[in-house]
Amino acid sequence: MRPALLGAAALACIASAAFAEDPPPAVADLNNPAPFGSPVADNQVYAQLFIDQLEARIGDGTNLRWETEGWLGTDELRAQFRSEGERMSSGRVDDGQ
Repeated sequence: MRPALLGAAALACIASAAFAEDPPPAVADLNNPAPFGSPVADNQVYAQLFIDQLEARIGDGTNLRWETEGWLGTDELRAQFRSEGERMSSGRVDDGQ
């Protein structure tokens, strides 16, 4: 009877080791300012300019007409702008925005 009891105890130990639960995952350190690695240095300033229309008439009456838009800034903070208008031969800007 002793060998049977010893065999059952050994089988129970093996079964409990096989079905043991994994330890719980490690909790992130909330005091760490960068828990997923060092932050990315993405503070560069970028700019983009679209010129949709740029016309000039040179002669007796020199006129200039433009229509542009663009942006300037970082990935998080951007300033957008848009400008359109016409400069007459007299030097006056007409229909300018």
